[in-house]
Amino acid sequence: MIANAEAGASEAGGGNFALEGVWNNSPIDAAGTIGAGDEDVPVSIIVEIFGAKTELTGTVGDLDDFEEVALHIRIEGEKLSDLNVIAGSFPAIGPYAVQADLRGGDDDKYILENFKARIAESDLTGRLEFTSGERPRLTADLTSALLDLDALLAKNESAAPAAGTDTVAEGEAGAPAGDAAPQRVFPDDPLDFAVLDEADAQVSIKVSELRYRGLSLRDAEIGLEMEQGVLRVEPLHAGLGGGDVAARMELQSRSARPELQFELNLTDVQLSAVKPLFDLREILEGSLDLDISFAGQGRTAHEIAASLDGRIDMMIGAGTIPNAYVDLIAADLLRFIVPGGEAGDAARLNCFVARFDVKDGIATNTALLFDTALTTTAGKGQIDLGRELADLTVVPRPKDPSLLSLAIPVVIDGLFTDLSYNLKKEEALLGLAGAVLGTVLLGPFGILIPLVSTGTGDENPWLTALEQPVESPRHADEARATGPADADFLDNVLGIFD
Repeated sequence: MIANAEAGASEAGGGNFALEGVWNNSPIDAAGTIGAGDEDVPVSIIVEIFGAKTELTGTVGDLDDFEEVALHIRIEGEKLSDLNVIAGSFPAIGPYAVQADLRGGDDDKYILENFKARIAESDLTGRLEFTSGERPRLTADLTSALLDLDALLAKNESAAPAAGTDTVAEGEAGAPAGDAAPQRVFPDDPLDFAVLDEADAQVSIKVSELRYRGLSLRDAEIGLEMEQGVLRVEPLHAGLGGGDVAARMELQSRSARPELQFELNLTDVQLSAVKPLFDLREILEGSLDLDISFAGQGRTAHEIAASLDGRIDMMIGAGTIPNAYVDLIAADLLRFIVPGGEAGDAARLNCFVARFDVKDGIATNTALLFDTALTTTAGKGQIDLGRELADLTVVPRPKDPSLLSLAIPVVIDGLFTDLSYNLKKEEALLGLAGAVLGTVLLGPFGILIPLVSTGTGDENPWLTALEQPVESPRHADEARATGPADADFLDNVLGIFD
């Protein structure tokens, strides 16, 4: 509703205007001047609405078609969430200010030069070019000193449902809660690939500090390209926790089953830097190397996960596991995997290695080794990404027989959303018959003798073994016949399961 409006014209043409009122429940105050002529018309306009002040100054070659534009634009406000009345669900952060020089209009091309944006602590500068038409295209070259995606992408908790919207409490409508389908890690909701078929883009951005999901990435460089239904993210690299992160992704959307390729590499990244992402808290300290390579197809995250082929290699270097957390989290499981240690001490981790080959969505373990100062733990099993089921078995082998640790296999299995572990005591009990003589000789403690596994006694020999090149069967046999015991470490450890 317009409460007051004024306008005036000059003899030479052009004129000025001013108006006040309310639009969409927001006060509006606008004023400006428009010059005379049909070409390169000077304009100066100020509009205040939705808590934002917008200024446009410059010239417009053709007011009707908005061509041959040369305008300086500035928008500023106190809270980004004030704009939710007209678009989106922005977080309640601020203040914000965006300014740029807009020019162009010929051939449906518009260029934003000297682009500068600041929202709370985050900033962005650079150049953007947009071409409209049947197939829009965006080109951008941007830099930032700080880009806090945690703040920029935060949900607006204060946003209330629109008037007249019915809200239903969980379990009130539809199928009863008890009959609801189990929650999936990889949902079955169709992914929206429409934008890849409707527009093209080429974006490059360099960020000195990038914050995302609690991570703090340094000197990040990201390249994004969308072309004829193909999305490529490359390069994507940054510094994290004293190490490096590199990744690439390619998505072909026009296939009957869209095809995804993904690679991720973390080198010498301190676990403390990724704790916000993996919720490790203070359980484990050390450096992480991770190498992931996947290819899959599908129109949902679940379909893609169930079709994945590739590999996962992970290694955690020397670190510690504070005993306080051994007692607090998964106490029974960790006591069997990392037995021993004085109260208040930290269980010293020499190394952890996990390798999985992935075929048709099933990740089969080819190496799973966990070595501390007291034990070497080996594992085997598989993870079904399609059914979201894990089935892994680990067995600890103490290095010091005097610990009298029980070498009982531990099974970790169940749905991803409801993992559990169980001790396979029945397998350990198979050795009880041989304990009778020990019981006679040593009393009650003798019954533990058949359950004690001596481990390797070495600090960390298997890391060297894992790094050895793959040999032919004949050469491997010769090495086993003549080489040091370390060369056979993997076979010896995995022989637990034979």
